[in-house]
Amino acid sequence: MNITIDKESLNDGFVTLCGIWVLFMKIGLTCYEVGRSPAQSTIAILFKNVVDTFVSLLAYWIHGYAFAFGDQERIIGSKNFFTFGNVNFSHFFFNYARCAIVTTIVSGAITQKTEPIGYIISSYILAGFVYPIVSRSFWHQSGLFNINLPVELAVLGAFMQIIGSLGFVVGAQGHITESGDGQLASLAVVNTLLSTGSAGLYGLFFLRMRRDTYSIPRLINSALTGMVAVCGGANKYLPALAVMCGASASLLYMALEHLCTVTKIDDPTDTIAIYLSGGSLGLMFAGLFIDQRNNQGQAV
Repeated sequence: MNITIDKESLNDGFVTLCGIWVLFMKIGLTCYEVGRSPAQSTIAILFKNVVDTFVSLLAYWIHGYAFAFGDQERIIGSKNFFTFGNVNFSHFFFNYARCAIVTTIVSGAITQKTEPIGYIISSYILAGFVYPIVSRSFWHQSGLFNINLPVELAVLGAFMQIIGSLGFVVGAQGHITESGDGQLASLAVVNTLLSTGSAGLYGLFFLRMRRDTYSIPRLINSALTGMVAVCGGANKYLPALAVMCGASASLLYMALEHLCTVTKIDDPTDTIAIYLSGGSLGLMFAGLFIDQRNNQGQAV
């Protein structure tokens, strides 16, 4: 008996499932913020993280997705406002999930520093304008930089973020039905965990040598930096390179965290140190090593 498999439907279901998976990262970010902030800030943090979920969805639905992936211009899209037209809703949902996570990350940097209405407005601007235009530059096929190629409560939140990041790197593949897709998805998961783990351990030992002490916050912050750094080539790097990426990210995090402390930058959850250092290093590694596996004939 011949069974016909609808690959398009299967891929859409796969991407939608990964989008749900990514949204779980929001819970981790929320728990992490609560665990790193004074008790009196808990209600404000919970409020902001619930509100930005809805605000970012509306902003992305109204015009954010159109700006990011609407056809025509290279700088900004001009179609599919309100998801009108020929829109792939699995693609819309997965990219909204990415957008929602970015909005939540920003909230960590401004915890205890903004009024609710100010945060709502900033979330709308970020989800509806800033994030779509930047993401289009890298992920849309006509984007300018597209190269045609993803303390107990704080610890719990960090683990949730790591689990959510696996949805990022797997879902960014966009399909699971082509030859080798399963292997690449598995490699992305393994490399993400290797980079995360090596960054955390390296940060722990570095702190022990430098200050003769151990710190759980810096352990998990180093690990999160390694998680961010490896995303640019998680399904393309050799595992050894993912370990190197994580170790390098840990050092860069320590340096930037120290700089923020010395310059008295108020960043209670180390959002700047984690995501700026991890993101910058990730771009550098991707630029230097993205063709490594292609040259060996092992990647798509």
